Amino acid sequence: MPVIEVQFRWNGWSGGPGVSTFHGLGSGASDATDFAANINPFFSGISNLVPTGLNTVSTGVYRELDAANGHLINIGSLTSIPLANAGTGSSAFAAGAGMCVDWLTSTPATHRLRRGRTYLVPLTANIWQTDGTVNNAIVTEVQGLANALLVAAGGVMSVWKRPSSGGTDGVLSEVTGYRVPDKQINLGSRRV
Repeated sequence: MPVIEVQFRWNGWSGGPGVSTFHGLGSGASDATDFAANINPFFSGISNLVPTGLNTVSTGVYRELDAANGHLINIGSLTSIPLANAGTGSSAFAAGAGMCVDWLTSTPATHRLRRGRTYLVPLTANIWQTDGTVNNAIVTEVQGLANALLVAAGGVMSVWKRPSSGGTDGVLSEVTGYRVPDKQINLGSRRV
């Protein structure tokens, strides 16, 4: 079963760029382009949380992989590249701090259901409450954007468990839900 991988790059900050990787069911440039087009409104929607001077943008390429063994099937260009999303939030931010979205599946893993995660880092300093957690209104806003992404990419957006070294035990699991934790995320590295 083929899995499409598309990436969105976080540009314009010291310590960057960062990258957010998404996996979906499908094959070829048309499926990959549609998938990236469904993801882009999520990043456009968080532009007010991204510091001014930073942006998120599709890399314009996709990788098609065999879900079971992880072998590369194809690398190609999207037929239409979504527009960059310029940050419009406060210019004050901590380079490694932000929040995340957990992507939930109904596929069993070893003691829990399989899940994926998208880190939203860096975000503006004004998303925090005085207790260090994320402002409730921001959590609600990101929940709405995650829901819209899930609806737009429903049946395609997936969590991919990579195969063990030399194995064929990779698993592609459809995303069926999401969770936006009310906590700060601090990243050490996710550089390209």
